[in-house]
Amino acid sequence: TKFKNTNPFDPPSLSPMYQSLTISSLSQRESLISLYSSCGGRYWIDSTNWLRADAHICTWVGISCTSGIVGNSGVTGIVLRSNNLEGRIPLMDLLHNIPTLENLEIDGNSVVVDFSDFNNENVDNSKFSSSLKLLDVSQTIIHSLQGLDNAGKNLIELYISGNDLKGPFPKEILDLTSLERLAMNFNSFEGELPNLTIFPNLQYFSAHDNEFIGNIPLLPNSIEIINVHSNSLSGPISLSFPENDSLSKLLYVNLSHQKTFGGSGFTGPLPSFSYYYNIKRLDLSSNSFSSDLPIDMLSHVNTSHFEFLDLSDNLLTGIVPSSWETLDVFKFDLSNNLISMVSNELCVPAPVDIKHDIGTGVIHNVDCSSVLCPPFTYNKIGRDLMNRPCLACPNQYPIRYGATTCNQQKIATSSPTSLQKDSTHDKDEQLILETFFDQCGGKRWINNTNWLSVRGDASFRIKENNDVNTVCSWFGVTCDSGGSVTALELGSNNVVGTVPSQLFDLAHLETLDLRHNKLNLNMMNISKSKSLLSINLSFTEISSLRGIGAAGNLKTLIMSHNDIRYLPEEVFNLIKLERLDLTNNRLQGSLPVKIGKLSNLRFLSLQSNGLTGSIPEPLSNLRNLVMLKMGLNSFLGTLPDKLFNAMYDLAILDLSHQGDIFKNPSSCLTGPLPVLQDQHNLRRVDLSYNAFSAHLPEHFLEAGNVELLEIVDLRFNMLSGEIPMSLSRFGGSDGSVLFLQENYITSVQVFCDERKKWDTLINDFGCSAFLCPPGFFHTLGHRDESSKCESCVTAEYWGTTQCFSLNDEEFEDGANSLKEGHNEELSEREILTLLYQKCDGYFWTDDAKWLENDTNICNWTGIECTNDGNVRSINLSANNLKGSPPSEIFLLPFLETLSLYSNPLGDFDFSQIHLAANLKTILLDSTGLKSIHGIKNAPNLHTLNLRFNQLSGDFPSDILQLKKLEHLSLSHNMISFLPSNMGTLISLQSFLFSSNDAKGDLSRLLLPSSLRILDLSNNLIAGTIPNNFLSYVPQNSKMEINLSGNMLSGVVPSQLSRFQHMTILLSKNQLSTMGDELCHMKEWNYGDVGRYGCDAILCPIGRYTQKGRHSSFGKCVACKSAEFLGSTSCEDKGDYAWIQKFFLVSVISSIAVFFIYKVLKILRGRDEVQLNSHENYRQDISLV
Repeated sequence: TKFKNTNPFDPPSLSPMYQSLTISSLSQRESLISLYSSCGGRYWIDSTNWLRADAHICTWVGISCTSGIVGNSGVTGIVLRSNNLEGRIPLMDLLHNIPTLENLEIDGNSVVVDFSDFNNENVDNSKFSSSLKLLDVSQTIIHSLQGLDNAGKNLIELYISGNDLKGPFPKEILDLTSLERLAMNFNSFEGELPNLTIFPNLQYFSAHDNEFIGNIPLLPNSIEIINVHSNSLSGPISLSFPENDSLSKLLYVNLSHQKTFGGSGFTGPLPSFSYYYNIKRLDLSSNSFSSDLPIDMLSHVNTSHFEFLDLSDNLLTGIVPSSWETLDVFKFDLSNNLISMVSNELCVPAPVDIKHDIGTGVIHNVDCSSVLCPPFTYNKIGRDLMNRPCLACPNQYPIRYGATTCNQQKIATSSPTSLQKDSTHDKDEQLILETFFDQCGGKRWINNTNWLSVRGDASFRIKENNDVNTVCSWFGVTCDSGGSVTALELGSNNVVGTVPSQLFDLAHLETLDLRHNKLNLNMMNISKSKSLLSINLSFTEISSLRGIGAAGNLKTLIMSHNDIRYLPEEVFNLIKLERLDLTNNRLQGSLPVKIGKLSNLRFLSLQSNGLTGSIPEPLSNLRNLVMLKMGLNSFLGTLPDKLFNAMYDLAILDLSHQGDIFKNPSSCLTGPLPVLQDQHNLRRVDLSYNAFSAHLPEHFLEAGNVELLEIVDLRFNMLSGEIPMSLSRFGGSDGSVLFLQENYITSVQVFCDERKKWDTLINDFGCSAFLCPPGFFHTLGHRDESSKCESCVTAEYWGTTQCFSLNDEEFEDGANSLKEGHNEELSEREILTLLYQKCDGYFWTDDAKWLENDTNICNWTGIECTNDGNVRSINLSANNLKGSPPSEIFLLPFLETLSLYSNPLGDFDFSQIHLAANLKTILLDSTGLKSIHGIKNAPNLHTLNLRFNQLSGDFPSDILQLKKLEHLSLSHNMISFLPSNMGTLISLQSFLFSSNDAKGDLSRLLLPSSLRILDLSNNLIAGTIPNNFLSYVPQNSKMEINLSGNMLSGVVPSQLSRFQHMTILLSKNQLSTMGDELCHMKEWNYGDVGRYGCDAILCPIGRYTQKGRHSSFGKCVACKSAEFLGSTSCEDKGDYAWIQKFFLVSVISSIAVFFIYKVLKILRGRDEVQLNSHENYRQDISLV
């Protein structure tokens, strides 16, 4: 038998199971089940329909099939990118048993990809012929490419970036001569690049961030993009880029930064690229080209499409010729070369006040500083752009054009051999930081003081830490006493781009802090940072932690507010970690039991994620915890016994807001409260919004220090009975520490009797100063000095905050009037203080100045005031506000803007928004909102942003009553239907409603005549585009319409031609015809229709592009399977003869199997043929 275990959910091992086998007997369904089982399918981010018995495999998420083929034989694509796959890919099974598989995209997963079984002599691969055309295994785990040539003989696209592969250019790839696209970036390949003409159809080649040496090889005539920056390539390039039109298809060339590892980079004369008329971007910066600038540089290039030429940081000499006038001076960079003059034709008339050349007194009639800074001047970018004028050099250096520093002009040789022996390591650190500067937009950093101040020097020696000529003087860089870089701290500095992996070659680096920037970071090289102790990459949009496990000495890892979706197992190898912060990411699934391995943790925050399941018992191993924050997740069930017993140092505990206490208490944490009787250092305990039940423990907080404890929040649970007298010692007249509102408390008398001995509020007003008694309520749950608890017949327990009646509308009116009655007396400071208290201000990311008695509220973080000192704007976005903001916020009479996006609010009370007369803008994207009930009463709202929330069901009717609304964004929610009538929004100019899966018909959609921008993309809108679509909008309007990704069919009506200016996107629908008049609308789609005709609106049937239309990104190409206009993908499967042959072989095989099956039935004495019995079929095949 093939398998020792007949359970189809158990994955087969690859060796030695394939001995004496020809082809696996698994069906395609079973192969996919094997993939699911081998790679942790139950923990995938998205596993929709997988393993469902009633779902065809073609409906499983990530699986695509050939249209028209029935059964299990038509799988053509497996796309599970960044989906939290972990394990080993059963590659042999997939390719052998799914012969139609063309696309396999599993990049960004922690999976082992092993091709070696395709070279296994015990496996019969003689009849194996792979149909695989596209393979993307970037950022996975690949130890070798051995066998790839057999597994992917017909590959057209191969992506293997980010796998730390080593050695020379893989010989296995050399056999894949059909390749058109090859990406192998962020590895450690070395040696020389091969002659790329062996790939006659190669269009895209990218191998940046490796260690290749030698020259650029010969390139095939088909090449369009070549990107090999950040290697150690060298020598002249004139042979690879000849002065003829043989490489006329080239669009993008990046050969920059070849001095990263201390080499000289490319040398010799600079080719003119004069015949490369299609080229758009050419980057040759940071090399050693040493000729005069060619007069005919890019002389035939299409200037309307050309983007940029970067020749900075070379050894180019001579004059910037007048012939360069055809290139926009803003589209080339010549800084940091040895240029001696700029032709007057490239300059502008000099203003009177700068006609005298700085430092020489020579009179000039032209100003060339926008091309290059003149001699004796400099700035960081070598030219006068972006309001950065050229500055005078006090030391009369440099004497060349385009200087970026005031040092002496650089010497024409920069060979590593010219460095002093004792400065080699220091020069390496300099080169690494220079690469980081160049690749992460250093010229545009907010602060780049002293950066590159030593670039270009022939020698480099660190003398003292305060020496201005060392990297230690660069902003954000810290060195030790020996001059080695120990810290790089550039938070909130506009650092943008891909951080080079060489950054981890800084051998003494201990601290890396790049928070609040936009970065892409590959950590596969992090093992080289043996000294690394602390990483802070919060607010950087990073999505993966892969590779982090190799940072064995790490003590601090802060990755909060990013897009990380799963915790790789390697995180739990960081046993020296003391602080782990993954707050506000997108973590899914249960918390692994291996969390218990991190026994040195003192601070753990997993707040605001999507973690589910029970809290694991091994968490109790973290006995050194000072802070544990796991609120705003979906943990449920009872807490493990003795979870906190040994956490004697615990000071902050937050397990609040799990599940939905109002709709489904079982979705929250349940059972009795943890006793917390041995924690002497507790400061904050938040267990609110759960379903903890039973009585309050008598010994709860028994060891708590009255002087330390700041808050104990137990609101909105199911705690019952009497409040123990032992808790009366916490809190005071100036504000309670203990919060118990909205529980099932039935008695507080003993508690109050004890507390009134020292609490003046309880002494004056009775127990209602702590909790309103049954039959009464208050929005705070207790009375205060200015307002008492109000009567409420439905208030059964102590501490009621809302009063419900049988008539909801009457109650809302009455409750609102009660709120207005006492809230009008609140000052602006009191309202903001209430916001701080209701939304856990203590835990905000930035709460600077808040609640300081001697600080004006206008100086509180996020608050902007009018000239008269009234609050005009509240901007606390991405600041970790938690919980529902108080409706009293709308009592701020001059409030115009409320921006709270990217905070885990979950709910919002709009009941008093009718009082916000000046409120014009509300930004509540990514706040977890499920309802906006009451927002209809906003009197002057102009802009409403509610993207990335959880609004569902029918279109919110409240919105349709906002008469003054101009801009509305509801994209990325779960709204099921289009609105029936938006004509009531008479001021609406833009409506963004993409990615809602909303159903509807455009013929029933009434939009206002004021509309100019409409985005309904990626929904389920069906039917045709009606002839009168947008007929109510004036024809001189400039329209932007996006209807792509729906199910629209029929004709694109010619009546739309009445708009002279329109951008219209219609791809990925089922449209079949387009009105001829539309093909003559030359201004449409950014002028593309004037350039490319009808194809610029939609690719015709039988053709496709990734954009679904002809644009600067590509033209429509032939595709037999493109059956509708605007196709964005192609599923052609080759010629019909191959299909016929495959079908014939399949029929013969089926007959043979059926015959064997019948014989076995007879031999085993079976009377009935049960062809549908899957298990019997497997057993019979096993007997064979």
